[in-house]
Amino acid sequence: MLKKMRIPKLPVRILKRVSPLCIEEGCSGDIEEEYEERLRLEGRSKADRWIHSHALKSIPKALRSWLFTGGSMFSNYMKTALRHIKKDKGYSFINLFGLAIGIACCLLAYLYMTEEKSYDNYHGAKERIFRIAVHFKTKTFGDNWAAVGPGVGPIVKADFPQVMHAGRIFQIEEPLVKKEQTMYHEENVFYADQDILDIFTIPFLQGDPEGALDRPNTLILSERMADKYFGDETALGNTLIIDDDEYEVTGVVKNHPSNTHFKYGILVSFLSYERATEYFPNWGWTVFHTYIKLAPGVDREAFAPLLRDFEKKHVSEEDAQNRGYTTSYFMQPIADIHLHSHIRDEIETPGNPLYVSMTGIISLFILLIACVNFMNLSTARFSNRAKEVGLRKVLGARRKQLIVQFLGESFVMTFLAFCIAFVLSMAALPLFNDLSGKAFTHPDLFQGRLLLVSVLLLFFVGILSGCYPAICLSTFMPGMILRTGRDVVSGSSFLRKILVVGQFAISIALLAGTFVVYTQLRFMKARDLGFDAEQKLNLPWSLDSSLPENYQSVKDEFTRLPGVMGATVSSAIPGYGIYGWQLEIVGEMDSKLQYFSVCMIDDDFIPEFDIQMAAGRPFVQELSTDIEGPLVINETAVRSLGWTSPEEAIGKQLRGGPADGHVIGVMKDFHFHKVQKAIGPLVMVYAPDYFAYVTLTIDAANPERTMSLVKRTWEELNPGGLYTYRFIDSIYDRFYRSDERTGRLFSVFTFLGIFISCLGLLGLVSYTTERRTKEIGIRKVLGASASGITILLTKEFIKWVALASLAAMPLAYFTMHRWLQNFAYRTDLSVWIFV
Repeated sequence: MLKKMRIPKLPVRILKRVSPLCIEEGCSGDIEEEYEERLRLEGRSKADRWIHSHALKSIPKALRSWLFTGGSMFSNYMKTALRHIKKDKGYSFINLFGLAIGIACCLLAYLYMTEEKSYDNYHGAKERIFRIAVHFKTKTFGDNWAAVGPGVGPIVKADFPQVMHAGRIFQIEEPLVKKEQTMYHEENVFYADQDILDIFTIPFLQGDPEGALDRPNTLILSERMADKYFGDETALGNTLIIDDDEYEVTGVVKNHPSNTHFKYGILVSFLSYERATEYFPNWGWTVFHTYIKLAPGVDREAFAPLLRDFEKKHVSEEDAQNRGYTTSYFMQPIADIHLHSHIRDEIETPGNPLYVSMTGIISLFILLIACVNFMNLSTARFSNRAKEVGLRKVLGARRKQLIVQFLGESFVMTFLAFCIAFVLSMAALPLFNDLSGKAFTHPDLFQGRLLLVSVLLLFFVGILSGCYPAICLSTFMPGMILRTGRDVVSGSSFLRKILVVGQFAISIALLAGTFVVYTQLRFMKARDLGFDAEQKLNLPWSLDSSLPENYQSVKDEFTRLPGVMGATVSSAIPGYGIYGWQLEIVGEMDSKLQYFSVCMIDDDFIPEFDIQMAAGRPFVQELSTDIEGPLVINETAVRSLGWTSPEEAIGKQLRGGPADGHVIGVMKDFHFHKVQKAIGPLVMVYAPDYFAYVTLTIDAANPERTMSLVKRTWEELNPGGLYTYRFIDSIYDRFYRSDERTGRLFSVFTFLGIFISCLGLLGLVSYTTERRTKEIGIRKVLGASASGITILLTKEFIKWVALASLAAMPLAYFTMHRWLQNFAYRTDLSVWIFV
């Protein structure tokens, strides 16, 4: 009769009643028997139990397993986890807050790393876009340049059918851009070929990209520049004035992304730059960044050798021998330029792959420290859950089920920590932007890739932080537990000590690294620059002015002002605007060609900057022999040219570009570039035609009044111009910003690592104290002092932290030794730093 009865579908409400039974009271694994026993306890008849048990068997095995072991599992784990959080608020805070900080560090570090590694990946067909760079070599010198001569781009395009497009860009140094009364000195202004629009992805908002830059005196504006100069007015077809030349706006394009090495604001037609035609091809005039786009299907590896020596076809054998150097051209993938191209004449300062790697590693270390805290506190509090585990095992719970439960609770804790981490990340984003020099926004935290990484990180952290406690807790023997109430897992105390040593070793290594970074920064800032940079006010001059002809009268106007103690004019200033040129010793061209930094100065420059002489003398305007031809070089130039002493250089003749004359003096080396770079060969030439800057030495007694008088005089001498100024020492301060950001980032991460480690140590010490309450009471009754008890409780942990210090030293030493290799002049890794 029973077999003829219709078997109903199993009610979901009954499944939900059985599932918690399996989880909370220990399921033996035979779901049908557990379910039938539950029905019997509910008073069901034998026929009713038969019907429902067969209905249960009709459910597929995989679904049945999920319903009984997972259907209500998450809610059960959530309840259990929340119960333990509420019961142990202090330990739960340490676990949740520590994990949240570690996860937040990883999320922010991932944002930074993906930004740094994504530079120029947005260009269409980026795998076919390359920058042409060149290696110059003589018998005594060799180096790579990111920029090449003006003829390289057009000639490569004409010579090689493999090249679809070839375009050049040339940055204009802070031109004055005017639209009626609106005027600014802009930084991101470039001359650009029409082909640049076909090579890069530059979306147009107004105008037609075809032919936008194929006429002289035309330009393209970024959206930001169009809003800046035209506002609501239509920019297309309108005009802008750049250094007193009028240009027609032929296009408005989207702003460049932040992750590009080519940050444009205004692109001016290259045909407007007449000097490029004047010096065409001039292979040695390496100031033009040149990009090519290969045709589809062209093999880069096969094409690279063809490009390497293509210049030989256009230079006669006699000219090649006479010029004294050889060239070798190579291609750089555009996506590699930001992180992997550290050569001369980069458009912007490249990123540092070491900093990117260190950011990721440090953030993972902090997360690892947080996970270690979780494992330590979980395994340390075995006895609190020993009876619970014993009862579950007595009721039939298997080890696998206990592991799943404790891992589930770990995932719940990790999920809560993730929620807190996202809130912390949003709150810390402005500070992180300041540390990293980026401009991330809150929506960046919710981009698809980061959310996917977050999910993967959730599982990784959940398993890493919960795996060992789950395995340890599940190995308890129920008989021993219920008799003694204590855990019997051997080795857990020793492992906790190892974990404490590991996390503090990481924290102490970070601390030592932070000290090294700040020691190096202090070393660079305290280093003697070799010249006087104090109270030096630099004024850029209008390019179309008569400064070269009237520089002496301009200097006289300023030196008459109260508060102005001296004045000098030059083509560049220390730290900014230095030219590069190849010079040779007359008569020794074949072996002595060198790359020189070149600065054109007047006779007051060396005395005003208090540059010391090693031999010879500086320029003297009153001497007719110093009006044309004399040169002053530095000590590095003497060594690079093969002379044994500064005195030997006096009277020798050099030639090349504007530096064509005899050496009258040798300066002591000074840092005309940033301190991070080694001092290179430098030549100073008396050449008024290149003068573009006036530098004043002002009195520090009343700088506000002096600055006001200087501005008024400048505006009288430059009617209609835009007054701007800079202090020389502020230029050198700017060179340290990247390293200062690295130092601050190290400091914050170090603080977080030590803070999380101390939180975990606090939890372990407080737990140890809690377990030894009776012992402490007896000791106090017997006369123990508070300090003695404190030493008793902490001496073991201090011992392990001391061991962590010893383990951290080699790690910190080798890491920071490698970091210091980025600097030409660096501090010593003193033992006192580590002490």
